[in-house]
Amino acid sequence: ARQGAKVLLIESQGCLGGLGTAGLVPCYMTFGDGEHFLAAGLGEEILHRLWKTGGYEGKFEHSTSIRVEALKRVYDDMMLEAGADFLLGTNLVDAAVKDGKIEYCVVSGKSGVYAVRAKVYIDATGDGDLAVMSGAPYEKGDENGLVMPSTLCSLWAGIDFTKRDMRDDDEASLRKAYADGVFEQLDLHLTGICQQYETTGGGNIGHVYGVDGTDERSLTEGLVKGRRLYDQFEKYYKNYLHGYE
Repeated sequence: ARQGAKVLLIESQGCLGGLGTAGLVPCYMTFGDGEHFLAAGLGEEILHRLWKTGGYEGKFEHSTSIRVEALKRVYDDMMLEAGADFLLGTNLVDAAVKDGKIEYCVVSGKSGVYAVRAKVYIDATGDGDLAVMSGAPYEKGDENGLVMPSTLCSLWAGIDFTKRDMRDDDEASLRKAYADGVFEQLDLHLTGICQQYETTGGGNIGHVYGVDGTDERSLTEGLVKGRRLYDQFEKYYKNYLHGYE
């Protein structure tokens, strides 16, 4: 759009940004070595705008917390400034293909189901939905079709980060909590809670195994289990780690 192309972006959520906003993924990974940006371009532009809009001012050698509402506004502003058209709350339903090329996409919104035709189609669904609907070959998971375990990201409040003790032995405390009956499953990989505001953090914790994100029944079961795990993690953080009491 910045180069003069006519653009329409279709977004199923109520905001742009996918997992970083609607999905509550708590942080961007490292951008540089502490002095220089090593991952520049659009990412660098987004990060600077995020800081200016009230985002967390991290350093280049550290992961940078995502303040979700600030990032939503950054994406809105960038799209509007570029002159790109976009629709929220609109889902990709199907693709009509002829001779190996997409003729049009079928989308669904509150106004109904309709077709969208373009010269070029860019699949930004994350799961490659448009490519699959168009008949493109694909692979999913390992040789058994298994993918990485899922996590349901979350927001946590009332944390005293000044009392957080990074010397806490996560594996030992996790094993003890499991032995004490706090957890329904033993999960020794605890990514933790990333500070976002003075007493608020974003969590990417509690793995849910065996979830197929391309199957709505499996995804539903995974979301239900993920929410159940957070009751267990609340007990764990309050009773086994420092700063979360």
